[in-house]
Amino acid sequence: MKILIGGFVAESNAYVAQPCEIQDFTIVTGLDEAAERLYVKDIAEQEGIELVPSYFAWGAGAGRVAYDTFDYIQKQFLKAVREHQHEIDGMFFFFHGASNVIDLEGGSGDHSLIREIRRIVGPYMPIAMVMDPHGNLSQEQIDNCNIIRTFRHSPHTDRDEAHRIVFRALIDLLRNRRDIHPVWRKVPILLGGERCVSADEPLISINKLLDEIEADPRIMCCSYHIGYLRHDSDKCGAAVVVVPNTPDDVDYANEKADEIYDFVWGRRHEFHFTGNAAEPDEALAMMMEQPEGPCFLTDSGDNVTAGAPGANTYVLKQVLALDDYRGKNILFAA
Repeated sequence: MKILIGGFVAESNAYVAQPCEIQDFTIVTGLDEAAERLYVKDIAEQEGIELVPSYFAWGAGAGRVAYDTFDYIQKQFLKAVREHQHEIDGMFFFFHGASNVIDLEGGSGDHSLIREIRRIVGPYMPIAMVMDPHGNLSQEQIDNCNIIRTFRHSPHTDRDEAHRIVFRALIDLLRNRRDIHPVWRKVPILLGGERCVSADEPLISINKLLDEIEADPRIMCCSYHIGYLRHDSDKCGAAVVVVPNTPDDVDYANEKADEIYDFVWGRRHEFHFTGNAAEPDEALAMMMEQPEGPCFLTDSGDNVTAGAPGANTYVLKQVLALDDYRGKNILFAA
């Protein structure tokens, strides 16, 4: 049995003037590194599965992706898909879900890629996708995949576990073929990651509910997607995804999707900044009043892990305007 593997990672912050270009991506084409990045090499060896590498473009938080850059990435990806489509049994991808491409119809590079892949391989090729919880979904994305699941935790301490869960689910689907697709609910919540930390409520309770539902044999997997908000797209925002284990479980999966949706919506006002959050002047005053260090002050509006350049000098100007540093040594970094 052969499974094609690949990945596309871009987190596109439209507030950054500099576009994300090809040199901002790490391109991986070798099998060993690709399999290690997807955390499934050992499972494939144990299960007697041959992994077939396609194309991997690993970016990070940055500006919107330049059109020529994405066009090149997509062409290379699709070239590999065409080359191997007749020898493979299924496909396993990691698509982050938060890309936005300049001048691309629909905006999302992730959604464009999976649309074109599905167009090439047809409706019967099983496709499993792992996503980052800070990625966005659409009905088209749901329709083009058989399995979708994201990580539970932010920070992403369970990333390897999520990959392995989805890969094992794909193996099960290939060995016991059935026509399944995810069901989903778009949740009208649009929040940044600073208010969606999984070590805090309401994510603790949401993830507990997801684990309980996922333990049901009628459910293959389920997830809550926080979504991404730093570019303008109708795809931005939160979502619930539930994958039925068989076609007979679709109605039940829809019931569970509604249950998760209602649970999240009922606790929407509980999302909050984790830690000590304040307006800039108050935050600086709080830091300066700390009797001992070290004390960290971060600018959530210039979050480099979400694509910001880390070049905002607002806090620097605040500090330079202080009359008294109270004997503190202050380090600036980005």
